[in-house]
Amino acid sequence: MYCWNENGESLEFKYKNKLLKDLKRTQSKEIEVNSIAPSGETGVTKNGTNFNPNGYNKLYNKDDELWLDGDFRDSKLYDGKAYICDKDGILLNIEIWRKGKFIEYGNL
Repeated sequence: MYCWNENGESLEFKYKNKLLKDLKRTQSKEIEVNSIAPSGETGVTKNGTNFNPNGYNKLYNKDDELWLDGDFRDSKLYDGKAYICDKDGILLNIEIWRKGKFIEYGNL
């Protein structure tokens, strides 16, 4: 059995030596390694408000679905949530960001 830690390093566990409930559940390795905060410059706000690069924003994608929600610094998500959807608009993950870094996945 293979798992990855928070740094994206591969860890090997043997089932006989470790119970499954003791292993930390991890998601896709590519997303955990990615620590670049999403930029809000391509998002759209509602109600005619302009994007605030240093403040709170609720941004929507081109399909009018919630994409980024939180505080931004230098146009990048600093504290908040990123809603990750597939090409059909189905919500796959909710990423929690704190201090410009990916922390964990939220509940769907």
